Amino acid sequence: MLYIFMLGREEKDRSATHNSPGQSPAMVIFGKEMRLPSELRFGTPPSDARLETSDYVAELQEDLRNIHDKTRDKLKLSSDRTKTRYDSLLFMGSNPPTRGRLMC
Repeated sequence: MLYIFMLGREEKDRSATHNSPGQSPAMVIFGKEMRLPSELRFGTPPSDARLETSDYVAELQEDLRNIHDKTRDKLKLSSDRTKTRYDSLLFMGSNPPTRGRLMC
C-alpha cells in the first residue's frame, strides 16, 4: 500500500515547482497540476463548480496564456541574472567589455 505514496524520479521532477520558471512542468504544459498516485487511488475532494465544456476550454486557454506569460518573464529574468553573473565572474580583475571592443 505504501507504493501508492511513493513517486518515481520522473513524476517528482514533473510535479515539483522549478526555480527558474516558478511553475511545475505539468502546470506549464497542461494548465493544472498532476494528480499524484495517492490522489488517483483515494480521490480528491469534489469541486463545487461544474463548468460547461466551452467555458472550461475558454478558462483553460486563458489560464495557459497567463501561465506562459509569467513563465516567459521569469525565465527572461533568470537568463539575464545568469548572464550578469557570468560576465562579472569572467571579467573580474580585467577590463570589462566596452562597446566596439573586440572580444576574441
